[in-house]
Amino acid sequence: MLMLTSGSTGNAKAVCLLHQNILAALLGKSSMRQLPSDRPLPNWIGPDHVASLVEVHMQALFFNVDQVHVQSADVLSRPRLFLDLLSIHRASRSFAPNSFLAKLISAIRTDNNEQSLYQWDLSNLTDIVSGGKANDVQTCVSITELLASYGAPQNVLTIGFGMTETCAGAIYNTQCPKNDRANGRLFASLGKCIPRVEMRITKDPDEETGNVVLQDAGKPGNLEVRGAVVFRGYYRHEKDTAEAFTRDGWFRTGDTGVIDLTGNLSLCGRIKDIVNINGVKVGGAELQTSLETAVGSQVSRLVGFASWAGHTEQVSIAYIPKRWPMKTEDVVNINDKLAKVCLLSTRSRPLVFALRDESILPKSSVGKISRAKMKSLLETGSFADHIEYHQSAIESYRLKQISLPMTEEAARLLEDFASVLEIRPDKIGVDTPFYDFGITSIDIVRLKRRVDQRLSIDIPMVTLISSPTVRALASALDYSPLQNGDSVAKEYDPVVKFRSTGSKTPL
Repeated sequence: MLMLTSGSTGNAKAVCLLHQNILAALLGKSSMRQLPSDRPLPNWIGPDHVASLVEVHMQALFFNVDQVHVQSADVLSRPRLFLDLLSIHRASRSFAPNSFLAKLISAIRTDNNEQSLYQWDLSNLTDIVSGGKANDVQTCVSITELLASYGAPQNVLTIGFGMTETCAGAIYNTQCPKNDRANGRLFASLGKCIPRVEMRITKDPDEETGNVVLQDAGKPGNLEVRGAVVFRGYYRHEKDTAEAFTRDGWFRTGDTGVIDLTGNLSLCGRIKDIVNINGVKVGGAELQTSLETAVGSQVSRLVGFASWAGHTEQVSIAYIPKRWPMKTEDVVNINDKLAKVCLLSTRSRPLVFALRDESILPKSSVGKISRAKMKSLLETGSFADHIEYHQSAIESYRLKQISLPMTEEAARLLEDFASVLEIRPDKIGVDTPFYDFGITSIDIVRLKRRVDQRLSIDIPMVTLISSPTVRALASALDYSPLQNGDSVAKEYDPVVKFRSTGSKTPL
């Protein structure tokens, strides 16, 4: 079987998974938590994701239990639907990443006055598997308390680590958040390997011999795994396959971690320069190139780096302008170009700010900027004044430039934007980009679902992301706010023609 990776290093690669890999994974996962034989598995993750395929779909087939699939957009736009599904179908297991769990908690707290009306029964639930991104312990505690209040066990949350190359989860923490709180962790441990899988922590290979050097116990290093669930290679990518494995056959995960004295794994970061936002992985070098291309000669220098923002990473961008002080129009223009690149690449809004000069940048002797030090400076507040200046300039400009909708359809689109962003309609105009209001990937899905349902169409996600204002989206949908008269959106055609002629069997 071929399964595509997320393309974290630029282009997606096809992972070759054998039947024996999948079977070993299913048996190994089941040994961590036994599935009841008469309880279905609900799933809302897309079937192109390895967690959907192996953690839910194939497990249900292998153990002969029912499975319930719903569209991702439905659950993302209404997080409480996830609990409805678990309760109605008396589910035993499902999957949800940390970012969604945080969104679910927020949705329940927002409806605090109505919480007593919920009648969920989660007594059949054995575990919620969560992975794909670091799980902060506070979210783990909150979601455990929430689920337990409706009958789930106190250890219902299972934190996992895995990749497409390991048939999804291969390492699990089944004692979250109890052990993590006891050890004072900020992020949950990933636990221990499933049967027939091993992990080790190594130092960087010896420069002269290339031999592997094991890291001292309890110290961070490169995480490597091997075992029955690990793939054999990338399809038609011999070079990448060779680079992915050590001389003695261990798979380089690309992560750095530490194994404590009890044998539990915790991640420290990544070897490769990758930004991971809610499981969407983007190569840092590729993103940097795209950002520099977008603003061209408008800036003297620019650096994009990952920083922590609540429940996931975010792209942060610092740049040195050609002139200081900057014109407000230039601040907005540069911000919009950088934001559009990030939305298309990561489906997330970046944190953008300008620096007066390069003196504050952490540079090496050869002038290379340290992304790790930029992250540290940001998170300790060293850039707070620069960020406030940047955001104030944009907010002031947007308020002065607010334009009212000229047609009824544009007015309805504006109401859609305001409802999803949870702001007053008079705070947004037809030319105000939605990313100014901290929109998340989940919000974009909610916006798409709202507009889709109202207009009875299916807007391509790329159209929505590349049209971040009411005016732009109206134009893309053929609802131009500058013209009078009714206009109908183009009819959606689900058939994509690859090739219309040929003698062989299609696909």
